[in-house]
Amino acid sequence: MRIAQYCQSVFNVSRGTETFVKSISSEISKRCEVHLIAGNGKGTVRGKNLKTFKFPYLMRSQLPHEIPREQQYAAECCTFYLNVASHMKRHRYDAIHIHLPINLMLKSVTRDPILMNFHGGGSIVSYKDLLNTVDADAYCACSRFIADWAARTIKKKVQVVYDGVDPEYFRPMQVKRKDGKTVLLYLGALLMWKGFDYLLRAMETVQKKNKNIELWIAGMGNDADKIKGIIKRLGLQNTRMLGYIPQSEVIRLYNSCDAFVSASPEEPFGITFVEAMACGKPIIAINNAGPKEIAARGTGFLAAPRSSADLAKKILQAAESDLVRMGEKARSHVVKNFTWERTVDSLMKIYGKI
Repeated sequence: MRIAQYCQSVFNVSRGTETFVKSISSEISKRCEVHLIAGNGKGTVRGKNLKTFKFPYLMRSQLPHEIPREQQYAAECCTFYLNVASHMKRHRYDAIHIHLPINLMLKSVTRDPILMNFHGGGSIVSYKDLLNTVDADAYCACSRFIADWAARTIKKKVQVVYDGVDPEYFRPMQVKRKDGKTVLLYLGALLMWKGFDYLLRAMETVQKKNKNIELWIAGMGNDADKIKGIIKRLGLQNTRMLGYIPQSEVIRLYNSCDAFVSASPEEPFGITFVEAMACGKPIIAINNAGPKEIAARGTGFLAAPRSSADLAKKILQAAESDLVRMGEKARSHVVKNFTWERTVDSLMKIYGKI
């Protein structure tokens, strides 16, 4: 069996989708041949039977910020497609795995079966008309939340294929800790839709009741300055921003906290949750979407959506709990249910049927 993974941004962006593509490409190559069809960025993905083909394209970061996001994606995908089309005509695949609906344009140059993978709700909304015009041969999604959303939109079966983690890489380790402090960590994109309004207002309440709880915010994003402004306006002495953290330091950062927290109300899945849990950290999240499917009894705390009061309550409750024991349960839960090996087990069944 020969599988094509088609993702132009895999070597230029470090987000959930790109992590997914790199990880499954490597894991699938242990079982069959994989062609990674990617943009011409720096980097490699290692695999036993993996070949990488790189092509130039116009990256959205090279376009004016005033251009709407959907049009930026369209320009990126279309310029990549124009350079890849001849390759796709010459090669045959048992399955072509795509990660954006706009890449269904491959239907014009190949008769090979295509699996459409939904990684979030944004692409379902933006490409609703396309999805109801051009059919893939099979569909999967990163969570039941996204699968149900997609199925309602396209009126077709969408299978759930959860993202995973490498538990040998993301693991508990000994690090120097701050005595007497309960450290919460957020790591990810600094975007307001991730629930920062609720998280920071929760920390305002927490600060008044327990001064030994700290929040560390790590990452980059378009709303970084806005988040800094809210922290200053609310007078949050218990909250600090760490900025960008290199991938080489991420595991140490996970291990430096007591619990991982996010107030994102509609997180499609949440790869950072399973990474933190694999490092032996319980999670504090919203009782909706991806986190609701990830968490299990004794592995964390789930707060009501869009409620800073309930989130503050769960944070204060966590600080009084045995977070070490909960972290052990969290890691066991992830190792059992959310590894890349399990992800690829699911994908191979789909590839074999299409």
